[in-house]
Amino acid sequence: MKLIIAIIFCFINTIIARSQVNSDSLRNIIASKNSVYTEKMNAFIHLVESYQLNNFDSALIESDKALLIARKNADSLYVAILKRQIGVANYFKGKYDIAAINFYEAISILEKLSNQKELATTYNDLAKLYRKTRDLDKALDNYNKADKIFRQLKDTGGIAMILNESGVVFEYREDFEEAVKRYNTSMKLAELTGDSLSISYSLSNIAGVFVTEKKFELAEENLLRTLRIRQILKDSFAIALTYSDLGATMNAKGDYGKAILYILESNRIAEKLNYPELQSNNFNELSLLYKKQGDFQSAYRYYVKRTTSRDSLFAIEKTKQIQELNARYETEKKEQQIIHQQNRLRLQTYMFVGIAGFVLLSSMLAYSYYKRYKLRKESQHQGELMKQQEIAVKAVLEAEEKERQRIAKDLHDGVGQMMSAAK
Repeated sequence: MKLIIAIIFCFINTIIARSQVNSDSLRNIIASKNSVYTEKMNAFIHLVESYQLNNFDSALIESDKALLIARKNADSLYVAILKRQIGVANYFKGKYDIAAINFYEAISILEKLSNQKELATTYNDLAKLYRKTRDLDKALDNYNKADKIFRQLKDTGGIAMILNESGVVFEYREDFEEAVKRYNTSMKLAELTGDSLSISYSLSNIAGVFVTEKKFELAEENLLRTLRIRQILKDSFAIALTYSDLGATMNAKGDYGKAILYILESNRIAEKLNYPELQSNNFNELSLLYKKQGDFQSAYRYYVKRTTSRDSLFAIEKTKQIQELNARYETEKKEQQIIHQQNRLRLQTYMFVGIAGFVLLSSMLAYSYYKRYKLRKESQHQGELMKQQEIAVKAVLEAEEKERQRIAKDLHDGVGQMMSAAK
C-alpha cells in the first residue's frame, strides 16, 4: 500500500513540475502570431485554471484578455467558459454579486449549447455560491441539476465532486448521516479514479462531522492526511483551508496554542491569495480563541477585523443583487418556456392545418380521379353500346336487303314461270 501511495505521489509531482513548465509554454502559444484561434483560446483557459489555485487577480486579468478575443470571434462557448472562470475568481475574492452575474450569464449561454459537462460544472459553482450565502434550497437544486448531467455523461469525477459538495448542504441542515454517506461515497469513487484532490476534500468534510460529534482525534487524523495530500499537490488554496480546519478543530478540542498557530498560518496563505472570505472566518476564530484565553484586547482586535471584512462580504445590496439575478434568470427561463410552448403550439396548429389541407386536397384529387375514371368507363360503355347498336342496325339492314332480293327473285321467277306457262 505504501509503495502504491509513493508511486501516486511521484506521478503527481511529475504532473506538477510539468504544469509549472507549461505555464511559460502557454504564454508563448498565446503570444505567438502563428497560433490558430482554438489553440490560443485553449492556452488561455489552461493558464486561467492554473491561476485559480493561487492568484485570483491574475486569473481575472487573463480571463478578460481571452474574453475580448472570444467575443471578437463570436464564440459563445468560450465566452461561457470564461464567464464561469471570472465568476469563480470573484467568488474566491468574496465578490459574490459579481460572481453570480457571471455564473448566470454562463448558464444562459450553455443551456443553448451542447457542452453539457461545462454546464454541469457551472451549476456546481452556482450551488456553492448559494451554499455560501446559506440559501440551501437553491444550492441543492443546482447541485441536483449538475448531478443529473454528470450521471448522464457517466462522469465519475463529476459525480464524486457533487457528492462532496452537496454533502455540506446536509451537514448545514444537521443531517449528518446523509452528509457522511455522501462524503464516503465520493471518496470511494475518487479512490477508483485516483483523484487525490477529491479524496482530500472527502477526508476534510468527514473531519468536520467528527468535530461536531466531538471525535477530535479522528478529525485531526483526517485533516493531517488531507494536509499531506494537498502539500504534495502544492494547492495553496486547499492548504489554507486545511490549516483553518485544523485550527477550528484544536479550538474545539481545547488546544488553544496549537489552534492559533494553525489559523495564523492559514491567514498568511489567505492574505497572499487575496482570499478575504477565509480571512474573515479566521479572524472570527482567533477572536474566540483569545477570548477563551482571557486576552480580551487581542480578541477585540480580531473581532473588529472580522466585522469589517464580514460587512464588505455580505452587504445587503449584494445579497439583494444575487436574489434579483436569480429571479431574473427564473423569469427569463419561464418566458423562454412559454415562448417555446407557444412556438410548439403554433407548429402543431400549422401541422394540423397542413395535414388537414393535404387530406382535403388528396380527397379532392381522389374524387376528381374517380369522376374521370367513371366518365371514362361510361364513355367506353356508351361507345360499346353504340357499336353494338351499329352492328345490330347493319345486321337488320343486311337482312332486309336479303329479304328484298329474295322477294324480287321470287317475283321474277314467278312471273317468268307464268309467262312460260302462258306461251
